[in-house]
Amino acid sequence: MLRSHSRFRKLNDLAKNVVLWIVIAVVLATVVSNFNGRSAVLHEMPYSSFLEHVKDGSVQQVTFSGDKISGVRSNGETFVVYNPETDNSALIGTLQQNGVTFSAAPPERQGILMQLLISLVPDPVADRRLGLLHAADAGRGGRPRRHVVRQEPRAAC
Repeated sequence: MLRSHSRFRKLNDLAKNVVLWIVIAVVLATVVSNFNGRSAVLHEMPYSSFLEHVKDGSVQQVTFSGDKISGVRSNGETFVVYNPETDNSALIGTLQQNGVTFSAAPPERQGILMQLLISLVPDPVADRRLGLLHAADAGRGGRPRRHVVRQEPRAAC
């Protein structure tokens, strides 16, 4: 009895240590991801103002990243604009006419913390394909349920 109590206590201490280290790792990953890439203050501006600034020559450089356009004005101010257009060919022509340097950023990847959380969420579709969610069928040997249609007795006229 004493030996099994000691074993449970060791397992309980181990579980506490594992949970503590997981919490520390999650907090550390969150702090690192929050400070990663936040070096400059971005001013959000309307798309129409962005077009006006491009045409008056006050935009120096822009970077396309999906529907987000970030850039630098001639005075060094950084900005971000959300592009309502689906086809950027007219905008690219306007940028070229006004001497604005432009580039495209690769798509943003998910952070390691988000990837870890997504991988920990169970996938019921995959579980069903693997047969892990057939607990209701386990008592019947895996056979599907049969639907019995019951007919009410007819009254004689």
